[in-house]
Amino acid sequence: MLIWSALNGPEDILSFYPEIRIIGRTRFSTVEDMKESISPNFAIRSTSHSNQCLAFNQHTFWSGVANGFSQDGAAESAHICRRLSTQIIKSTRRLEKLSLSYRSALPSQKIPEDGSVSFQQDKFASNIGNEFGSFLDDLYGLRDAINVIVYKILLGKEGSFSTSALKKAVAACELSPTVDLINAAMFDDVDGDLIISKMSTYRGVALHSMGTSNPVTLDSLMIKSVSGPLGKIARLVYPLYDDITQLKEIEAGKSFRLIHNRDEFERFAKLDNHLDGMEFAYDCFVRLLQIAESLGIELRLEPRHIQLTDRDILKATFTDDNGNVVHLERDPISGALKERIESHFQLSAIVNFHQDYRVWNSYFAGYNQRLLVA
Repeated sequence: MLIWSALNGPEDILSFYPEIRIIGRTRFSTVEDMKESISPNFAIRSTSHSNQCLAFNQHTFWSGVANGFSQDGAAESAHICRRLSTQIIKSTRRLEKLSLSYRSALPSQKIPEDGSVSFQQDKFASNIGNEFGSFLDDLYGLRDAINVIVYKILLGKEGSFSTSALKKAVAACELSPTVDLINAAMFDDVDGDLIISKMSTYRGVALHSMGTSNPVTLDSLMIKSVSGPLGKIARLVYPLYDDITQLKEIEAGKSFRLIHNRDEFERFAKLDNHLDGMEFAYDCFVRLLQIAESLGIELRLEPRHIQLTDRDILKATFTDDNGNVVHLERDPISGALKERIESHFQLSAIVNFHQDYRVWNSYFAGYNQRLLVA
């Protein structure tokens, strides 16, 4: 079970429950933030080398790198770097949706008193399965976005990209920390953990072969209890099937013997630990972000920020460390920026210049977000 919390210090409280991992949080700076269906300030717990939220750090970094390539006239490099930045923020938001599906399911569940194990197939399990499959799809896109940059910029290859071509190039490459990370996560079945390769298999089974990642229990959830100083806490698990070899057979369309197989169901149910879907997907996300961070360091890329002056801003919203919000808008008559009063919080800005709006907008939103979490 993974917890997303608005509390400032749940780590101390839940440190007595080793089965529970905290992987991120939503911090609300204003009351208006809490009314939004999509949180304006959503951060994973894993951090970058600069001790920022790893996802936000890499999103803004690659957006700035894309801006630099664009200013230099390197259109293709700008495009693939911007794709990576966009895919990171998409994956972050999809992870938030997956966590919401877990939180929606928990309140209606009861903690098993006798320690029994049961698999529930209901609307909550189906919702989690849908969000899990969607998150895997975004992670797959993130994987490809990183690999294209590795293939074309780091390894200097030309022509169309494919995973098989990347595998050959990785095998021939020496002394590259980023390539080593990719090899361990995707190709090395001797010394690597193949976590991204497994993610691809779960995605293939869920989206192309069966409609679910688990051929034995289908979309189901388990409720387990975790004991500690605060008593028992419900732990929700979306169990992933443990035999990757069998999943590859299903993905390839060679075997479907596991479906409705009672013996295999009983074996799987008796496992001491079941791999949770969100926990696995989160670890995949972090690994991909770490590869992206290593790639930027190895290439010695520097993001370029667009410098704005007051003349460039038509409308803007700023939030300070205390959650105070100031809205500015350019007066059409005097041309001066003036404060305006709004009844709702809005994190937005419109600028008047001819540079790439999308790149600048991600930086401006990031600036506001950094103010929120400082």
